[in-house]
Amino acid sequence: MSRFVLSRTGADERVVAEAVVQTEAALHDVLMRHPSLIPAADLGFGRMATVGFETSLASGNADLVLLDDEGRICIVEVKKEGNPDTRRVVAQVTDYAAALWGKTIEQFEHNVLRPKLGPNDPRGLREFVIDELLQGVEDPEASAEQLLTDLSETLHSGDFALVVAAPVIPDSVHRVIEYLNVRGLSIYGLEVSYFAGEVEIFVPRIVVRPTLTARIVGRRTAAESAPVDAADYIEAVPDVAREAVRQFLDTVPELGGEVRWRGSGPRVEIATANGPRIVVSFNASEAWLVTSPIDGLPTAIFAAAAQAVQSLPSGGSGSTYPGIRWAKTTAEDVKAFLAIACDYVGGLVSAAEADTT
Repeated sequence: MSRFVLSRTGADERVVAEAVVQTEAALHDVLMRHPSLIPAADLGFGRMATVGFETSLASGNADLVLLDDEGRICIVEVKKEGNPDTRRVVAQVTDYAAALWGKTIEQFEHNVLRPKLGPNDPRGLREFVIDELLQGVEDPEASAEQLLTDLSETLHSGDFALVVAAPVIPDSVHRVIEYLNVRGLSIYGLEVSYFAGEVEIFVPRIVVRPTLTARIVGRRTAAESAPVDAADYIEAVPDVAREAVRQFLDTVPELGGEVRWRGSGPRVEIATANGPRIVVSFNASEAWLVTSPIDGLPTAIFAAAAQAVQSLPSGGSGSTYPGIRWAKTTAEDVKAFLAIACDYVGGLVSAAEADTT
């Protein structure tokens, strides 16, 4: 039996019957141009923007990659009702997540955003998030820095929301998604009903979602995630880094920085003329510097710190978020990295104090 919706504009009322979306591309295009159709609140997301469209990754082309205003990523794969490969969509979206996992901010900008913007849009990732996600905020530059730092953590952790979108999610796919969610993934099934007459109407609804346990385990917003206890964090750091990390965090106040604790670990902030800025960040598996330039401070400080980390045998190659992973480093490199971090924090604090005098 057909379903209907009522479209009302003032006194004009039209009953519109449910129809079949003619092509997968039609649904794909609608979701790309109107990411707000993805029910962000149901995913635990804030304001979202499309950062990737037919994004080329190692395992294929991801239909949509969305970014929200707290640095969280949603990967959407769209399939048409009755497609004989519908079961494979779940494997595809997890393959895309695996391909995106571990990328640096620079790689994300180059591989995901740049192809979406095209040659006629010169904006980088920072300018894009300010324009698309941070309109109206009091300090867009500081908010962009926070968002990019959160995005870096998301890429490092691989804690993405995965969405399978179709006019109808078949029972077989519904069960596969439920099973994977029970095993700890965060996969959503999104049905988009289509009604066509004198007007066209697309009605999205989440029909399968992660378990409550999976959503609790996953990283949520800063407000939802209680700061990790300092002692618990230090105890969880691998032996190769534990004592050096403890000593570094104890030294930060002496350097003029401030340690702030979040659900994922500690961050080091410094005071600048435009408010606090994050300059070093840690999570359970790694640590990194935030070396994007800060207005009013010498750019040479940031470039030198990034180059110093990159020169370490196990140092990361990113120029904006250079760091090390505990599982891929040595005690000597950890000490060397944290010595660089000490010099970096101290140098920035001195420069910031001079900038405010």
